[in-house]
Amino acid sequence: MKRVSLLDASIGIGTILGPQETPEPTIPQSRSLASTSLTTTSLEATYAPSNIQTVLEEAICPDAGDGGLLIPSVFSSNLQKCKENLSQSNQIEIQNFLQHDLEPLIDNEALLKMYVSLMIEG
Repeated sequence: MKRVSLLDASIGIGTILGPQETPEPTIPQSRSLASTSLTTTSLEATYAPSNIQTVLEEAICPDAGDGGLLIPSVFSSNLQKCKENLSQSNQIEIQNFLQHDLEPLIDNEALLKMYVSLMIEG
């Protein structure tokens, strides 16, 4: 073993340990899968990278359940309730949202119907 001066600032951990060869991994790291949640496990499921399209769709597409929320009359009444509840707020940002975004959407029924049909039909 070499003698090393602890006060020498030019010596690092690599100098003390010497060159280390790190072997290239031959197989990907496995992920643990609970046997109770899956009935069968495949190599594809174990080593598959996250599918970015699926992750993105889950992030931007809210769960609408059975679609009852998107029925035009229900959707419109929910917007009206939101407007009534938000109009009680004194925050400037909320008042701006009401005035510039929510009220025009409620007033423009054609736009509202197009939006709802787009959400239902995809």
